[in-house]
Order: sequence, then C-alpha cells, then structure tokens
Amino acid sequence: MLVLYEPKIYPIMNDTTVLVIDDEKNLLDSIVDLLEINDFNVLSAQSGHEALDLLKKEMPDIILCDIMMPAMNGYLFLKELRKNPLAVGVPFIFLSAKSDRNDIRKGMNLMADDYITKPFTQKELLDSIKARISRIEVLKTEIMMFMKNIQHNLNSSNINSHEISETTKELDTLKALLNSQNKAIEKYCYLNSHKVRGPLCRIMGLIELFNSSDDSMAKEIVNHLKSSADDLDKITREITMVISSHKPKSA
Repeated sequence: MLVLYEPKIYPIMNDTTVLVIDDEKNLLDSIVDLLEINDFNVLSAQSGHEALDLLKKEMPDIILCDIMMPAMNGYLFLKELRKNPLAVGVPFIFLSAKSDRNDIRKGMNLMADDYITKPFTQKELLDSIKARISRIEVLKTEIMMFMKNIQHNLNSSNINSHEISETTKELDTLKALLNSQNKAIEKYCYLNSHKVRGPLCRIMGLIELFNSSDDSMAKEIVNHLKSSADDLDKITREITMVISSHKPKSA
C-alpha cells in the first residue's frame, strides 16, 4: 500500500508528465497524489479508451498502466498505443497484481519498459520512473552526438583520394554505429521519426554502394551522402529545439 505525503524523493522532475491508467480509483488517486507531491505533471484515466482520448490532446513523457481493466486491458492498450508513431518512444510501465513469469514475459514482449507488481512502495515506483527518464535522456544525447558525427564526417567540401580512403573507414564505423544504435533510434523515433528514418535509410544504402564502388564513383556518392547529411542536420536542429523545450529544469 502506498504511504503518501512523505518528503519529496525526486523534486527535480517537475517538467515530466506522467499518464497513470488504473480502473481502481483509490489506487489511481494515491498514485496521482504521490507523483504530484514529487512535482510531476500528472494525467489520469480509469480505462484504456479514456487514456487513448487523452493522448489525442497531449503526449506524456511516461505511462503507468494497470493490466487487469475491463473492456480494454493493459496489454490491448499498449498494442493500440504503439500504433501511434508519436508514442513509439514513450516509456511504458505495467502495474499489476499478476506476478506470474508468463504475464511478465508477455508485457516485455509487447515492448513494455518495466513491470511492477502490486503492492509496491513509493520508492519502487519512483525509482522505476526515474530510471526510464534517465534512459531517455541518455538516448537523446547519444542520437544527438550520432547525428553531429554524421554531419562532421560527411560535410567536407574538399575530397581527395586519401580523404576518400579515410572516409571509407569512417563510413564503416558509421555503418556499425547505425546498426548498434538502431534500437535507440526506434525508442526515440517519436520525435520526427519519419523525417529521421528517410535520410538514415538513404545514408545506409549509399554506404553499401560506396563500399562496392570504384574511385570514379566515390565523389558522386559522397555528394549524395552530404545531401542526406544536410537533411539530417536540419532535422537535428529541429530536434534540438524540441529537446530544449522538454529538458528538465534544475530546482
């Protein structure tokens, strides 16, 4: 059972919006109170359908959802949620009295970020939320650095054969980084995903062509890569503005 009105545990999270979904009103109210006294912005819903309506107006930073609900249970709600491209990267935490391993595995297979069994303590819930928020901030930083590296490595105006050779090595590194960061990009694609994926796919294809081409084609391919990098640079600037507007402020 939650014990309310203890001292704030994470008072700096005041720019984070949490959506809480639970058909049990007493527990829902308790969680809302807990989050509000810890300076979170809170949205609440007592059903999956009500939550989907809320999401048409505002996208939260993180979602807490009960599993056992009438009409639309938590699993069905998560499936519907992931159909919304803006919600793909929103961290999702299941709250449930169901502690069977199969239930937990089912939640994880649906791309839930965490699974907290009831009853839980304040600290358990807040620690999980903090971990999800911290992970998203890390992903944002990694992707920002990744995009800047693409721009830095591909935006050279003078290209010679030595630079082409060096660029080949750099592109191999970029290709490996693209593959290793794919999951991170998936989690972050709620920020202009369709815009980011287009240039990234073009760059991946051009890298493959670059690796199989001779020097006579290299400059033309690099020019195309630079064009795609310019597109990414523009998107990066847009994302930077979004990140800045959502970045938690220090107390």
